[in-house]
Amino acid sequence: MGKADSRTAIVTGTSRGIGAAVAERLARDGFAVVINYAGDPAPADARVQRIGPRTSLLPWRSSPAPTAPGSTARPCAPTAAFV
Repeated sequence: MGKADSRTAIVTGTSRGIGAAVAERLARDGFAVVINYAGDPAPADARVQRIGPRTSLLPWRSSPAPTAPGSTARPCAPTAAFV
């Protein structure tokens, strides 16, 4: 296990552009990636599907947010992101 294999990165703005590129690169480098989103969960869920199994969703709001219909992504509790 490399140094990055035991680290977690929280990335915002992952539905497109720089945030998406950063999340994908971190995942390729072995990081567990927590994707943060506010609003529609579908773009964030699509990014989780693209990146892979070491990726979690973290809604940016105080109440629980739904995942997209048919989603296999697993929302994570805020504290789970820092374990």
